[in-house]
Amino acid sequence: MTKADTKDKILETASKLFATSGFHGVSIRDIAKQADVNLAAVNYHFQNKDGLYAAVMLRSKKIFSEEVAALDDGKISAFDMALGIQKVYKSHVNEFRNGFTLLLSGDGETVMKEVYSNSKEFGPPGINTFRKVLQREYPQASMAAMEWACRAILSQMAHKTMLTHTPMFQAVCDQAPGEYNMELFEVFIEETINAILDRLTSKDQDLEAKIIARAKVSK
Repeated sequence: MTKADTKDKILETASKLFATSGFHGVSIRDIAKQADVNLAAVNYHFQNKDGLYAAVMLRSKKIFSEEVAALDDGKISAFDMALGIQKVYKSHVNEFRNGFTLLLSGDGETVMKEVYSNSKEFGPPGINTFRKVLQREYPQASMAAMEWACRAILSQMAHKTMLTHTPMFQAVCDQAPGEYNMELFEVFIEETINAILDRLTSKDQDLEAKIIARAKVSK
């Protein structure tokens, strides 16, 4: 096995283990054993656990970005693009959730610095491609309003995707199926997307003024 093959095997194994058990639930030794490589090989390619997790997250971001970019055929609407991105989020929900868990825990500062210092995409996965689709469909919208719409839609979808794929959500659905169920949340998402896009077209100037005013205050 070449060095490149060994590195890829470690990454693939680590991705699966981190996705199912999280950052703190897996050790370097666990990964080496599952990948059938020696511990020294993991340290050689990634230095330590933080370095390996950062590499896994960068790999995941790359996969996210490629899958989202593949959805844009140059004609897709912003609404359909948003729903397509949500499907991508769902297909990688474990990686998605564990990445956010590490981010919110405050334990992964070194990891996050490494990830974002080597990334050209800041914000929810797929934001660069979605921004292009919005610009194509709403060329009259200001950049400030466009950025708000882009982040508002993707952040809502990211939150809902993680929430609806937890044991807690399933337990609530079982207890009150008439009020909480996946179909209802899908409607919530679709209506949220429509509402944000409507706002982008109907009150763009008002929205831009508010964003600019808040930005000046924060400075």
